[in-house]
Amino acid sequence: MNSVVFQNREGMPIAMLGLAAPVAPERFCIFTNMCFTAELFQSRESQVLLPDRPTEYRCRYAEASDGYEITFENQNGWRITVALDDEVEGQWSAEKDGERIEGLARGLTGDRCAA
Repeated sequence: MNSVVFQNREGMPIAMLGLAAPVAPERFCIFTNMCFTAELFQSRESQVLLPDRPTEYRCRYAEASDGYEITFENQNGWRITVALDDEVEGQWSAEKDGERIEGLARGLTGDRCAA
């Protein structure tokens, strides 16, 4: 898996997380913007996932028999977790200071596109 599309709860894409190769327990990743509406851009999800500027993060990438988990902290101190099943579909969450937001996630492998 080379990237993950972050979506809000309604399935609208917010950002894509690109993952550096090779696959290892620790990889580098970076968020990139995706097409979205002005309303979605101003949402709490976008504020958390797309802070000021693109930044490279050190991500923990764990592959298990039932899927994948990616965890990292962004430059604003949000702890982000992505849990994907074997079909590389699942959810993401972000936590900081007792606040938690979440949405849908879908992994992309190069031969598959997000719907």
